[in-house]
Amino acid sequence: IMQSTLITREILNKNIRFYDMENNRIRDYDYLRKDIDRFKNILQDHGAEAGQTVFNFYKDIRLISLFIACSELGLITCVVDIAVSTVDLYYKSGHIDAKNKSISPINFVLFDKKQGENEKTKLYVELAETVINYDEEYDCSYNDTINATSDSVLMKCCSSGTTGTPKPISHTHSFMYELGKRNSKDFYGGVMYTRLFHHGSSFATYFLPALMGEKVERIYININLFLRAVRKNK
Repeated sequence: IMQSTLITREILNKNIRFYDMENNRIRDYDYLRKDIDRFKNILQDHGAEAGQTVFNFYKDIRLISLFIACSELGLITCVVDIAVSTVDLYYKSGHIDAKNKSISPINFVLFDKKQGENEKTKLYVELAETVINYDEEYDCSYNDTINATSDSVLMKCCSSGTTGTPKPISHTHSFMYELGKRNSKDFYGGVMYTRLFHHGSSFATYFLPALMGEKVERIYININLFLRAVRKNK
């Protein structure tokens, strides 16, 4: 197995900075690394094993750290967002049958205990076999466990359903790695962070290149800060 085909923290741009205007802070690779370890420790303490699935609905840097944590442990990230309502999309795609029984089990869902349960997390909590409260105070000691292989499924998502019934899509580590690397050469300087990876290969187009591309220096998590920077540099 070639390690270079795995989506792990080792392929990430270690010089990158995350600019979060809403929370008035800048995060770097060291913060991301610690958060990855925190998520890995939390998941393993709850019995997570390679091949199980995790719902990822975070919208800040934790989305990235949870994704990388899952990918290193060989877990599969399930993502659905933006295009169609979660319930409708999962029903139509065949992930859930008419009796609300999961065809592709959602083993874990994590959410911020400070935020608590809301309308969006209620569905995930209902579907998940195990619900985990994210805790920033949780142990973030280094976790070097790598259970993934290049042909392991990295993520499951749904097509948008714009041309008919949404279809489940699975992508492997090696596929996403090669696609992300190919696209990363088109990125440079400041990149706007986006969550548009709910279907197809848009995940590799918008998310991985920004983290894997050597020329990328910073990621703006808030659109207003990104637009401000663009105007300033014109």
